Amino acid sequence: MKKLFILVAMLNVSSINIIAEEELLFNLKNNKILPANEAFKLETSLVQDALKIKWTIGDEYYLYLDSITVMANKKPIKHEILDSKVLDHEDIFFGKTKILKDKLVISIKNSPFKSLEVSYQGCSEQGFCYPIQKVNII
Repeated sequence: MKKLFILVAMLNVSSINIIAEEELLFNLKNNKILPANEAFKLETSLVQDALKIKWTIGDEYYLYLDSITVMANKKPIKHEILDSKVLDHEDIFFGKTKILKDKLVISIKNSPFKSLEVSYQGCSEQGFCYPIQKVNII
């Protein structure tokens, strides 16, 4: 009797897992996830002595504040945040973190760079997180 009870309990847990997996796959198929370059549209402009980089962040998407890096000539350089909506966020992967919504504008002092690369990472509010994106500006 005890073995039968354990077997029935295991079958119930297995069917619950299968139903949960099917529901997750169904939701992902019906909810379109944008490619990273559409979820986080990037524009650059030169303003006086600075290069401005602007991300327009799609509705229901966000960037991680700590993921924004700028590399000039393959070395990290500082950037200044000019405009963004910074929010506290509880993340299942990173714990308490800061995220950016709607837009992000950063400024980099204009210097003669041989190369300039920005990296960023974000997620959709539906639970899909993108790998780190790297964009060569120069």
